[in-house]
Amino acid sequence: MVFGVHPHDLLRINKPGVNIIPQGTWDFGSQHRDVYVIDDDWRLGHLAEPSYVPPYMAVQPEEDANIQDATADSVQDSVNTLLSATARGVENNERRPLLRIEATIEHDTLTGLSPKSQSILFKLMVPFMLDSFGNGFMTNAWVVYYFKERYKTPAVLLGTLFSFSGIAMSASAIPSAWFAKRFGPIRSSVVTQIPCGLFFMMIPILGFNFKLGSLFYLLNQMTTAFDVVPRQIILTTLVEPIELSKVMGSVNIGKQIARSISPYFTGYFAEMQLLWVCFLITGVLLIMANLILAVDFSDLDEKVRRIEQVQHDIV
Repeated sequence: MVFGVHPHDLLRINKPGVNIIPQGTWDFGSQHRDVYVIDDDWRLGHLAEPSYVPPYMAVQPEEDANIQDATADSVQDSVNTLLSATARGVENNERRPLLRIEATIEHDTLTGLSPKSQSILFKLMVPFMLDSFGNGFMTNAWVVYYFKERYKTPAVLLGTLFSFSGIAMSASAIPSAWFAKRFGPIRSSVVTQIPCGLFFMMIPILGFNFKLGSLFYLLNQMTTAFDVVPRQIILTTLVEPIELSKVMGSVNIGKQIARSISPYFTGYFAEMQLLWVCFLITGVLLIMANLILAVDFSDLDEKVRRIEQVQHDIV
C-alpha cells in the first residue's frame, strides 16, 4: 500500500507491528511529500488517528481563497435580494386597503352593523319578507293540488305545464337586466311585479278551464323573476361593500322564515275548500311589497343613474 505523508506524520501511525518502508518522494505541485510503503496486512483505518489527511484531499490555498470569496459573494447577493423583497412587501402592505380590518369592526347596534346599514336592512326586510310570506301560501305543490282538484287534469298535462313554466321563468331573467337598466331597479320592479301579482289572482277568478288557468299561470311565471336583478342592484347600491354579505345573509334568513310560516295557513284554507283564497293573498301581498319598496326608496333610481353615468365617463 503506497501513500504520501509528511515525515512528522509518521509519528502518528508508527504503531507496533507496522512496517514503514521509504520509497522516494512525490511532488504534488507546491506540496512535497515522502513516499512510503506499509505492509498489506495492516489497515490504515484501524491504526491511523483521525487527524491524518491524505494528500489527495488537500486543497490548494489559492483554490480555498477563491471558494471563500465566491461563497461570501453568494451570501451577500442572497442577503441583498431578501432585503429588497422585504422592503417591497412592507411598501405593498402600507398601500393595501384595510378592508379586512374594517370588516371585522362590530358596531354598538342590534345587528352589529353600522347605524346606516341597519336602518337600510330594516327597511328592506319589510317588503322582502312580505313578498316571501305571500309566495309561501301557494308553493308549486299547492298549485299542482289546486289544478288537479279543480280541473281534474291528468298528470301528463300537469308535468308539461310545470316544465314550460320553469323554462319561462328562466328565460325571463334575460330581459330582467335590460328592464333594470332602462327603468331603474325600483321602477322596473313595480312595472313587472304588479302585473305578476294580478296574473296570479286571475287564476281562480278567470280560470274557468284548464287552458285559461294555465295561461295565467304561465304569464305569472314569465314575470315573477323580473325582480331578481333589480333587488341585487338595490342591495349593492344601498349597502357598503364591507357589510354587504352580512346584510344579504340577514335578508335571506328573514325571507326563509317568512316563507316557512305561510304554508301552515294554506292547509286550513284547503281543508275548508277555500284554497282559491290563497291565490288572492299571494297576489295582494306581492303588490303591497313592491309598493312599499317604491315608497321607501323612491329616489334610488336617480342615484343608480348618476353612478352609472360617472362610471361611463370614467371608462
